[in-house]
Amino acid sequence: MRVMVTGASGWIGGYVFDELTRRGHEPIGTSERPSQSHPVAFLNVNDAGRVHSFVAEHEPEVIIHLAGKLGTHELLGHERTAAETNILGAINIYDAAFHHRIRVVQIGTGHKGQPNTYAITKGCAEDLGLARAAHLG
Repeated sequence: MRVMVTGASGWIGGYVFDELTRRGHEPIGTSERPSQSHPVAFLNVNDAGRVHSFVAEHEPEVIIHLAGKLGTHELLGHERTAAETNILGAINIYDAAFHHRIRVVQIGTGHKGQPNTYAITKGCAEDLGLARAAHLG
């Protein structure tokens, strides 16, 4: 199975990429930074047009969405950047997936409800994905 993994150069994304490979799947890693262990294509999830064209070109069967701006204290004063990537970037992934009829796995943070920018923005993205899924069946 061809699986697109956003944020594949991150710690969890790298593990997911490697595990998919180990299980015989064909992961397509994307990130804004290079990976030390596996190939990744540059993809900024904030660029809706590029996200759509990337999905159309690579035709994944599933998207595992992990990309995001990380940090708790580091994001204080940078809430707009976190919201653009963590929330709007997720919406771009959801839109492309919906358009191409691809399922999305939105990985939760495990920090939902904590009062920091990362947890709030990633939790919002997760909630938006759940709301969309509830309405689309």
